[in-house]
Parts: sequence; C-alpha cells; structure tokens
Amino acid sequence: PSTETALAELDGLLRQGDTVLFKASRRIGLDRVVDQLKARQPEGAR
Repeated sequence: PSTETALAELDGLLRQGDTVLFKASRRIGLDRVVDQLKARQPEGAR
C-alpha cells in the first residue's frame, strides 16, 4: 500500500522532470524505486 503510494508520487514527479525526481528520491531514499520507474519510461521521456 505505502509502496504503491510512493510509486504513484514518484511517477508524478517523473512527469515533471528528472531533476525534481532525483532530488526527491535522494531525500526520501527511494533510489531503487526511481530506477525501476525510469526503466519503465520510454527512452525519449526524459
């Protein structure tokens, strides 16, 4: 449940930009989750 919430929030951040996502991921310590999300995104989504 909490993991899915984090994924949803990070997915929203991903759409805003990698910089925001990177800072947020560092702050909350979900680097692995971020990597998973980025892996699911198309190459040109950055």
